[in-house]
Amino acid sequence: MLRYLKIKVFAMLFLIPVMFLYSCTQKSIVDRTSVICFAGSVEITRGVDAPRPVVLGEELKQGDIIKTGPASFMVFNLGDTATVRIQPDTVATLSGITDKSDIDINLTSGGILNRVNKLAKGGTYKISTPTVVASVRGTVFSTYYTDKTNTVAVKTGSVNVSMKDKDYSSSLNDGKTAVIKDGIVERPIDEVESIILENMTSLPAEIKSLDKAAEEQLNRQIIEKDIETNKKLEGKIIPPTLEEIKKKYERIDEVLLYSGRIIRGVILERGAYYKILTTSGYVSIPAKQVRNTKVIR
Repeated sequence: MLRYLKIKVFAMLFLIPVMFLYSCTQKSIVDRTSVICFAGSVEITRGVDAPRPVVLGEELKQGDIIKTGPASFMVFNLGDTATVRIQPDTVATLSGITDKSDIDINLTSGGILNRVNKLAKGGTYKISTPTVVASVRGTVFSTYYTDKTNTVAVKTGSVNVSMKDKDYSSSLNDGKTAVIKDGIVERPIDEVESIILENMTSLPAEIKSLDKAAEEQLNRQIIEKDIETNKKLEGKIIPPTLEEIKKKYERIDEVLLYSGRIIRGVILERGAYYKILTTSGYVSIPAKQVRNTKVIR
């Protein structure tokens, strides 16, 4: 009997550290920030180290700078808090990822897609650009910063956008987009933005512990979804310049608002709202704000 008790005590003493190790491992999996997919040219710069290619499954650290090339992207998870996709031609800094209840990613140029799964009570999730902060509680949304113009599109949930140098802010709900430059202009989310955000809504509900085979399978699934999305986008991508818009639509419209603001692009719809395609995206303007229009080219 005494020997049995000794063996039992020894077994318990052995199991306690193993159970503790397992518990810590599970916690680290949940808290871990790691690369779950990438395609094309994706570089990471850490501290004073030289830029290097990312590695599938590697853990990301606070302060890491991610740079993607043309037709390239990277997807990573912030534990079970959120999943993030760095879009092509983007530079972003993981400025605040250690505390999963207080996330802050700095977008220097390009675009970021986000799916925020859950935040602790009082937690924050922010995407910051040089001029705007987009903060959420739980949602699927995109943030782009190009040519000093911010575009925040919300697929589901709620996002608050605020300008850093002006006392302007707006709360965006499902199906809304804000274009922010000199001010904040809201419009319905457009077809292109909605299609692009399908890359996030199609992801598994939870991305936690993955073995090598499952990791590679998820990588393939995300890349296949990206190919499918790109096929849907063929013929729908916004022309980057007025010259490209003219080439496609054979004219450039100039819309003068009563506020004095001038919008150049092409008018696609007239009615209660004017839908205008510009180099910054689709703009929806109430007809009562339009003073006059004319073709300038």
